[in-house]
Amino acid sequence: TLVIAKEQSSTKRSLLCDSLVLDLVSAVKEQRLIATTKNDLSELRLQIIKFGTAESESLRAEIDAALETINPSEAKLVIARVERFISERVKLTAGIARRNAVLINMQKLGYEVREGMAGGWVNDGKVVVRKASNSSHGIEFSNASEEGRMQARVVRVKNSSASANSAQDRHEEEVWCNEYKRLQELIARTGGSVVLERALSPGEAPVKVVDLRSENAAGNHSSDK
Repeated sequence: TLVIAKEQSSTKRSLLCDSLVLDLVSAVKEQRLIATTKNDLSELRLQIIKFGTAESESLRAEIDAALETINPSEAKLVIARVERFISERVKLTAGIARRNAVLINMQKLGYEVREGMAGGWVNDGKVVVRKASNSSHGIEFSNASEEGRMQARVVRVKNSSASANSAQDRHEEEVWCNEYKRLQELIARTGGSVVLERALSPGEAPVKVVDLRSENAAGNHSSDK
């Protein structure tokens, strides 16, 4: 400031003033960016410690390091990684909750539901539930490509005591159509909802045949690792 005041040339004084203003603006922007970055990192730190996994602990350490150095460009990369992790975990948790809701209410409809089925559904992309009174058919739930969507279909169990019978397949599909309406009602009572986007009429398509013995063997093999 003293240099500017002592400058004799008005033109140079003007240029020096402009340069000083630009420096001040730049410094203010940088301080604001640093403050915003610190705030974002601190908020994410509070969120990520709730997960309690090895990956979340590693990311927390990255956040702590970023808070020490406060390099906005490097912190931006850390923030992106943490936000991606949180988003994926939230989707996973929501997906398991949806599957649990379906399985719990299928149990109310008389289907056998075992512990860990929801997790198996997530890992394998599908699960089959059956009634103890019906060894020949079951309902297969599988993941659709879109997030939050699923498919449900009647399946015939391979090597069951009952032989292939298209009339029986059709009957089971008709039974499932009525039970699906009950499933919707049960889920609605707990504040959830199931929206039917597309349905095939009973007998419109061949019933899929599944080999539950091979699926169970694969599940047991993977769980032992």
